[in-house]
Amino acid sequence: MGDIQLPRNAVLTSEQLKQLGISRHRVAVLTSQGMLHRVERGVYTTAPPKGELLLAALSLRRPGAVVSGLTAFQLYSGQEITDPLNMRVPRGCSTKGSQLLKVRQSRTLRPREVSGFRVVSPLAAVADLLDHDEDALLRFLELQYSGREGPARLREDAAALSRVPGPLRRLMTHAAVGADSNSERRVFRALRQRGVEVSQNHLIGAYRWDGVIPGAKVAIDIDSYRYHGIGPDGENHRTFVLDRWKANYAVRAGYRVLRFTGECVYHHLQAVIREIMNALEQPAQVHEIPVWEWHHAMLFPEDMADAWD
Repeated sequence: MGDIQLPRNAVLTSEQLKQLGISRHRVAVLTSQGMLHRVERGVYTTAPPKGELLLAALSLRRPGAVVSGLTAFQLYSGQEITDPLNMRVPRGCSTKGSQLLKVRQSRTLRPREVSGFRVVSPLAAVADLLDHDEDALLRFLELQYSGREGPARLREDAAALSRVPGPLRRLMTHAAVGADSNSERRVFRALRQRGVEVSQNHLIGAYRWDGVIPGAKVAIDIDSYRYHGIGPDGENHRTFVLDRWKANYAVRAGYRVLRFTGECVYHHLQAVIREIMNALEQPAQVHEIPVWEWHHAMLFPEDMADAWD
């Protein structure tokens, strides 16, 4: 390339190459030598066009396009981006694609920025992937809409869709959105799949619970040792006091209180679910076998983890 230094891992247009003093003939030579890579007419990369470099190249001449579908899913998840890429454009725009790109029109586009790219909402990405693995889609929704603001963000993104098809609505119903930990997600997803309505990050008075089953007035907390195991007695002083008064308030407000640890969920998920389902019965069924006869933490105390979440 003589004394011309091309930037590494860059996207360049024909105009930019010309400004660098590279003639059309020289571009053809560099392309044949593998020094430049033609993505589409007038757009080149200085490295093999894969992943985010390919996405940047294909986005260059489509300023109104928004990353969608599997490509959006991969961007949100931090996964390797595979081709063909997926984009959506406003109604009336060209949907011309290629072997590297599939383009569809959309009536409503409310993009947000991910890794420097304009991307559809996580829910809109899932709406394009309803024929994919359901468990993977559930985990994706749960991670993207985690935390106390998760349910509100999910409702907002659902309202922005032109329509919510039945399979997507079912995923939304089963996904444990709003959870703060993997243990919460496992428990509340299992309950939802059994048809139990769960409100996550739910306030009872001034106190927030991991999950509440409103119809049965059951309040559930899943404690992680990461947050409850700071002090020498297994809980720090503030948490110890707060949790007692929190439970007292819920009981006085007419709730049944159930509390588990992350280790309970890790080793005994089905027992946790059974305990919750029993609490929904009228009258509630009572577990007959004391916990020290079957729980992993009781039988193998030396194996008790300090980071189940």
